[in-house]
Amino acid sequence: MKETICVDLDYTLVYTDTLLELWLKMLYHQPSSALKAVYLLFFKGMIACKWFLNQFDFTEASSLPYNHELIEWLKDKKKTHHIWLVTGSSQTIAHQVAKHLMLFDGVIASHSKSTMVGPFKAQQMTDQFQTFSYIGDSKKDLYVWPKCKKKGVVFQGKNPYPSIDFDYYFKRPSLTWSAWIQFLSFTTCWPCMFPLVSTIVYPEWASTLLIYCVALTLTHFSCQLFENIYYLQVNRKRKHQNIVASSTYSVESVITHFFIFSLTAFSLSFFISALTSMMILLVHILYGFINICLKKSRFCHVKLALVLGINLFSSILICQF
Repeated sequence: MKETICVDLDYTLVYTDTLLELWLKMLYHQPSSALKAVYLLFFKGMIACKWFLNQFDFTEASSLPYNHELIEWLKDKKKTHHIWLVTGSSQTIAHQVAKHLMLFDGVIASHSKSTMVGPFKAQQMTDQFQTFSYIGDSKKDLYVWPKCKKKGVVFQGKNPYPSIDFDYYFKRPSLTWSAWIQFLSFTTCWPCMFPLVSTIVYPEWASTLLIYCVALTLTHFSCQLFENIYYLQVNRKRKHQNIVASSTYSVESVITHFFIFSLTAFSLSFFISALTSMMILLVHILYGFINICLKKSRFCHVKLALVLGINLFSSILICQF
């Protein structure tokens, strides 16, 4: 009799959170539905939210960033094992992935009565299978690993569970500092220093304008992150993918750092004056609009001229008022 290997989906079989990506695509195509999902999450709970998301079919399974090392290992094991996909993601996404890979003998996913994570996943698997092996990644899988015959882990960087004796190890691509710095385009943030030109006319405002330039730089970085989230699916179809499209730099981290950069920029500008904080907020919106509307290379000179003009004009306003 064949043994069973169960594998998780998010950050295990694929290098991303599939429900979060589904929600981002909903935010683009059906904003009202995306907001309803947030309402359900906070007021009805995760089960209701996942069941609501289950009716939407925006995920392109072929474009997801797959863990090819794990997939090849599963293909080899399929000769002697049954392979099951067991995930807390929605049934729609799970079945799309299973159909695309044509690898699994069965699928277990979240449904209307239970979200398939933690102890609920552990109970479902022990009821379904006599013995099984399990490949996972998160702390919620700590409920599952003690109940399985053999256990595997997928991780990025250092093994987060050194006390557990795993049978299988699969490493996600690591995010290096050099790749992160290159991605944020530190070499292209020089226009954010352009307001310092105003010190020629207003030398007494030099320290204020320097702080404003730092805030502008953080605004530039946050807009870079927003642009990559907005064009995530487009970037995934390119031959050479950046660290966001390949999910080496996870979508969750991108969104977190977007808010950190934005709030830090706003806080720095608020220490200068209320006018400056409002200026940064306006520049933030304009940067995002320019990055999205003028992304193509033929508009790069127009984009640069607009950014320089906005930065210089805003700095003069700060010095005047």
